[in-house]
Order: sequence, then C-alpha cells, then structure tokens
Amino acid sequence: MGRKVNPINLRAKYINNISNKWFTSNIKNKNIYISKLQEDLIIYYLSNSLYNIFDILDVTVIRDSFNKCLITIVIPSPLYINNITTIFNEIDLLNKIQSLDNNELMLSIKKLVLWLFNINNYIKNTEIFLKLHLSKIPFYEPLFLFQLVKGGYIKNIPFRRSFKFWSNYIFDSNYGQLKICGIKMQIKGRLNGEERKSKEEYKIGDVSLSSLNKNIKYLCKEINTKYGILGFKIWIVFSSINNEY
Repeated sequence: MGRKVNPINLRAKYINNISNKWFTSNIKNKNIYISKLQEDLIIYYLSNSLYNIFDILDVTVIRDSFNKCLITIVIPSPLYINNITTIFNEIDLLNKIQSLDNNELMLSIKKLVLWLFNINNYIKNTEIFLKLHLSKIPFYEPLFLFQLVKGGYIKNIPFRRSFKFWSNYIFDSNYGQLKICGIKMQIKGRLNGEERKSKEEYKIGDVSLSSLNKNIKYLCKEINTKYGILGFKIWIVFSSINNEY
C-alpha cells in the first residue's frame, strides 16, 4: 500500500518522466558510475539556488556521451515573479500574474550564466550545456502550486485558504478544463506553532491513487519555519497519460 504514495514508482511502465538520462561506455567501472552519480547530485543541489531567480518547474540532466552533459531547466512562459500572492480579495488577474520587464529579465539571465560557471568549478571533466524550456502550462506542475502556497505562507495566509484559492483558479481557468481531474495536498509538522506535530490534507476533484490509467504528478518538498520543518506532498491527477508542456 505504501507504493501508492509515490505514483511514479507505481506507474513506471505507463508514464515516462525520468529526470536523469545518461549513458557511459564504461559502465562496468564502479568508480566512474559513482563519480557521474555524484556530479548529478551536485547539479541538483546547486539548482536549488535558482529558485530565487525563476519559478523553476523541473530540472533534467541528460548525458549523451561520456564527457557531455545537457541540463534542461523548465520555466513558465511568460516568466512569473516569485511570491506574487497577496491578500486574495485584493487580487485581480493583472496583479496576480505579472511578467518580468527587460531589465529584470537580463539580470536573471546574467545570474543564470554565473550559476553555470559555478557548476563548472565543481565539475571540471565534463562539458556542460544549458537549455531553457518554456512551459506554456505551468499549472500542470505541482512545484508551481507549491511555490504559490509557499508565497502565501510567507504573507501569513492559511494553507487551506491558499490551496483552495489556487486550486479553484486552476479548475475555473482554461488549464483545469483541459485534463486536470483532481489536486491533493498533504502537510505534516508543527502547524501554526503547535507543540505536537499534526497532519492536514486538502483535496479538490477526483484523486484516485490506485488507478493506473491516469497520469499523476507527485511532489515532496519541505519548508523551514521557526517552529521546525513542514513537509509538503502534492498530487495532481490528469485524465490522460500524455505528458504535455
């Protein structure tokens, strides 16, 4: 029953969303395997610093040869400003979704190039290429919903209110009418500064984790607070198994 928590492992034969794809001609050498795996871990560790620049949806590492590595970063199009959530009754569509101007965009791209040079300092024997993929449907990624809820938490907005607002917006917009069936979010930790940890679950729509014919995207993240760490799990259920951006 525990496999239902992570739907990616349960649907390995039905859905193709592998984050790492790499090949080496000398795979029998365990030292090379360990070194390449450590390089991937360094890339994912350094990619966390990019969340201050863009609202990143996904990071993919592909190795097409022995010393070449392609890093694909998926960002929403148009680019969204971090922590855009404010008081909900004062939000309209123009204030809710804003694109970066030219000066901020150039500054962000400059930071992205410096980030790439920072990776080259740690990984010197591998030629690294960077590719930006613009996603026109950012609400299909659970990481984007997590960033919206996290932005509301910074502004002292309750999780239930924030989740209900953004989930209803996804279902009421054109994004939700395409193929999203349900959204579920689970939070564990010392909620609202309580002494004992507790668990809260919010769900909208049909969330069936046991159905193999549905594509389910899953996310597990943490937020550091002054009361401790809050764990987040988000499931987004689609009506078809096609992965489209």
